Amino acid sequence: AALDPKLRDTWTSRLVASGYEVVSAKNYAAAVDLARKGPIDLAIVELQSGEWIKDLRSEAPGMKILALDDTVNADVLRKADLLGANGFMGKSAPASEALERVRALVRIRPMLYEAGPPWPFCPR
Repeated sequence: AALDPKLRDTWTSRLVASGYEVVSAKNYAAAVDLARKGPIDLAIVELQSGEWIKDLRSEAPGMKILALDDTVNADVLRKADLLGANGFMGKSAPASEALERVRALVRIRPMLYEAGPPWPFCPR
């Protein structure tokens, strides 16, 4: 998590208590380095760190990014989306909501598709 120290500690304790393995980045360079070394399933960053979101997305395209901000409105949600965040939530959200958001982002989602009719050369 790339957050201010108090918020980082809060998120770290919540996630560890819920069984997640957590690595923390205390600054921009450390966050980008962790993303390069990967694999990291999820990065949690403050939305005001837009540069971080873009660079983390560049270094680890498959990593999910959850952006946090004090303000929750349409402009902030749009900004998170345009920067490449996979999810967004307010910093003051209850712990249960925060953990549910993390679970939703890191859950593996199989893609279902219909294969269509069999090939002409493949007997059924």
